[in-house]
Amino acid sequence: MAEDYAAAIEREVVAVGVVERQGPPGAQGDPGPEGPAGADGAQGPEGPEGAAGPQGLPGDPGPAGADGQDGATGPEGPQGPKGDTGDTGPQGPQGEPGPTGLHGPAGNDDADGADGAPGVGVPPGGTTGQVMSKASGADYDTRWVDPASGGGAEPTTVTLTDVDGNEQFAFPELASIYAINYSGPCRLRLYRTASGRAADAPREVTTEYPGGRDRMYEYVATAPETDDGSPVTIDRAVAETNVYAHIEGGPVTIALTIKEI
Repeated sequence: MAEDYAAAIEREVVAVGVVERQGPPGAQGDPGPEGPAGADGAQGPEGPEGAAGPQGLPGDPGPAGADGQDGATGPEGPQGPKGDTGDTGPQGPQGEPGPTGLHGPAGNDDADGADGAPGVGVPPGGTTGQVMSKASGADYDTRWVDPASGGGAEPTTVTLTDVDGNEQFAFPELASIYAINYSGPCRLRLYRTASGRAADAPREVTTEYPGGRDRMYEYVATAPETDDGSPVTIDRAVAETNVYAHIEGGPVTIALTIKEI
């Protein structure tokens, strides 16, 4: 019993020594310094999937992807309806000449045409030794006349020297020009009247003489040469005192051999 009592006293003493009375809480102190971070713990198990959040803003476009490979050609589809006619395109370049075609068959000979009206030639009549002379200033109006008695005077020469110009020279009452010598290329025209020369001088060499301008001679020399195949006879009765010349080209010297009839 004495031992149990002593133990009980000891427990009481121990109990009394540890019993404290708790007073009212004091003011909260300042936080202490943050301690060092602890080591990461092991990853826990994956939690359940949460609800979907709101859609975010679109992001910047990504870089273009590489071109894909062409796929195989598909089967031909059915023909569509005919479209409207388009505008006419520009004319294309001229193509190369084609090969020469084959000759066609020869045609049939046509019937001969009717003969034309007779042209104006040498007037009928005249006798041996007579010469032809102008009867008037009209074209083709000529006549046969007897040459002067006694065989006529000796031939004379008239020389023209000019470049693109007009000249004139006196002419016997009835005479012929039977040779004209040219020193070089030119065109010579002779007229019975000055007015006829003025009217005809502008005519081009390729234009035919229209008549009615008192022209009695026209010749184109292409080189030094002599025209002795076209004698010109002038009857002063139907002409002026002078013969009027128009020369184109030159410089040239023209010698006209004249013999009085």
